[in-house]
Amino acid sequence: PPVQMVAITNLLGGVMLLVLSFAFEPGARAAMAGHWGAAAWAGWFFLLIPGSLGGTIIYFLLVRDWGVSKAGTYAFVCPVIAVGLGAAVYGERVTITDGLGIALMLGAAGVALKR
Repeated sequence: PPVQMVAITNLLGGVMLLVLSFAFEPGARAAMAGHWGAAAWAGWFFLLIPGSLGGTIIYFLLVRDWGVSKAGTYAFVCPVIAVGLGAAVYGERVTITDGLGIALMLGAAGVALKR
């Protein structure tokens, strides 16, 4: 099942990153004490639950239900959504170059969905 696949892949990836951080990252052992502060804990929780688990579960469900080529269109659509949210929520400016890139990304997604 997709949820089980996500749990296993995230667990294995997390263990590998933890081992490698102990080996190569200065201060990794001190960080394990958990004295991060509220903002760091909130950021970690957001990356863990909706970011990693939620996003990967949705992707695996799409692969199962839509197939690989259609599910892969997320790679074209997500940047467009990010630009739109940045403009709407943070007032970021969207330039002509951004608009051309958005059109290219949506066109590529359209081509992928037609196959």
